[in-house]
Amino acid sequence: MDYADAIVALEKAIALENKQKDKTQLIELLEHKDVQKPKPKVKKTQSEVAKRDLPFFKYHPEPTLTGAFETDTIVTCDCCKKPTDVYYSGPFYAVDDIDALCPWCIADGKASKKFDGSFQDDVSVDDISDPEKLKELVERTPGYSGWQQEYWLAHCNDYCAFKGYVGWQEIEPILAEFADLETDLANAGGITLADLPNYLRDNGSCQGYLFQCTCCNKYRLYYDFD
Repeated sequence: MDYADAIVALEKAIALENKQKDKTQLIELLEHKDVQKPKPKVKKTQSEVAKRDLPFFKYHPEPTLTGAFETDTIVTCDCCKKPTDVYYSGPFYAVDDIDALCPWCIADGKASKKFDGSFQDDVSVDDISDPEKLKELVERTPGYSGWQQEYWLAHCNDYCAFKGYVGWQEIEPILAEFADLETDLANAGGITLADLPNYLRDNGSCQGYLFQCTCCNKYRLYYDFD
């Protein structure tokens, strides 16, 4: 018999027999600490996942906007084993099969260390003299997804920030803000600036990847084909 049933039974006994001992027993039951009383219903208004500020990534400052971080469901981070409603499922080079990583395990390097993995191929990057910058890029920065092998550009002796996926429509208004677009086009595959409007399409066969220098703010472009 649970708490509610016990109360009802004793109340009936008191009503029928009007015995003082039953009244006393009812009072004791109401105050008894061992009886598990019904818990009040609490309306949940927030996600059970703790709300935390996302870490900042110098070389990928807006990973939610670029789509590197997904927010469609709650998953378990493969590194810390905690639930998260913001997670990364992009390129990660490791022996283990990784489905999801939370932003915090990426930012503090725990994911890279635990799985001995990297988020960017360390030979598919521009040359930079500071090895610590390369370490931050490949071990503590969420990557992006390309049609082929992803490549990370640099400028002013530092890696650029990945800004997102672009086509001609997205870069045409900012052509004057590129450091050297013609050189970028030649290095990536040989498309000329004159041909670019006919080929470069966001989510198309020729996909553009926009980078921005973290020092001078000039843009750079990489592209590949499906």
